[in-house]
Amino acid sequence: MKQYQSFFGLIVLFLSFQICTISELEQQAQNWVYTYIFTKDSNPRISDFDIQCIANLIYFSWLRSAITLKAQEQALNTVNIIWKGWQNIAQTRLDPSGDLPYVILPEHENETITLFWKAVNLHKSIGMIYSYAVKMILDKQILQTPLALDAVADMRNRSRSEVVASLTDIRKQLGEFFHIKSISTDDNSITLDPDFEQKECKKNINILDYIYAYIPQLALNSFVEAHELNNIVSEEGWNTLSTIQEIGNKTWKAIEDPRCEFYHAYYSMLIAALKKHNRPSSCMLVIFDEKGFIDKNKQHEYLPDPENLIC
Repeated sequence: MKQYQSFFGLIVLFLSFQICTISELEQQAQNWVYTYIFTKDSNPRISDFDIQCIANLIYFSWLRSAITLKAQEQALNTVNIIWKGWQNIAQTRLDPSGDLPYVILPEHENETITLFWKAVNLHKSIGMIYSYAVKMILDKQILQTPLALDAVADMRNRSRSEVVASLTDIRKQLGEFFHIKSISTDDNSITLDPDFEQKECKKNINILDYIYAYIPQLALNSFVEAHELNNIVSEEGWNTLSTIQEIGNKTWKAIEDPRCEFYHAYYSMLIAALKKHNRPSSCMLVIFDEKGFIDKNKQHEYLPDPENLIC
């Protein structure tokens, strides 16, 4: 089991990278702004309505990544604490006078569930708004000028390139551990070592083996021995499951971090340009919510300042 955890620990260690430096992103975002949004002499290339839609799309694209990073961290933390609470029950059922296996701080008891459901609901809500923004702009094509559509297409293609580069980097790093012989970035194919299953898929714990061991222990020997076996298997099973979830979160973090930085750079450059070129404040009004497009007479909330956005 220790070897198994060490193996996954090495994977997590390698899941850390950055596709572009911030300065490169800033230059890329600035070039994009003055290619599609403004001319060099401060004239807008597209309508104020189109600018408002694009500003909203960029913000909610950033927010989608930011809430994914925060929600998954909070969710896994909650699962860990709840599991520890369960173990405090399970491992003291036989002897309530024994020490609790885990210490759970009072503040964690009081705040964990509240923060968890808040994160879940925010993740759902922001995901819906983002989806509506994309649908309204790309499917219903509410933008007024072809150049605005080109701006969105170019930006989203660049964002996808960041994600593809992230995934490629992850696959190359993980390939060393999973005996992947080759990775072709042209066709996204993976060639596996034919001995992969034999070498790496030998599980330390098999559920049927556990059941076949537990029942005889319970029936033929002492209940204490069966109880101890249950605790050992439960601990090891949870450690494995928890490690797998950590790897999943680290993988998504490796993807969402560059995406978050990407949209933050574009949003910052666009908002700075709006202020510099004295565009009306209506360009900063929030235009989408969970139901779709907000009627013009009901648009009252403004998009936040880029300086207040933290991934």
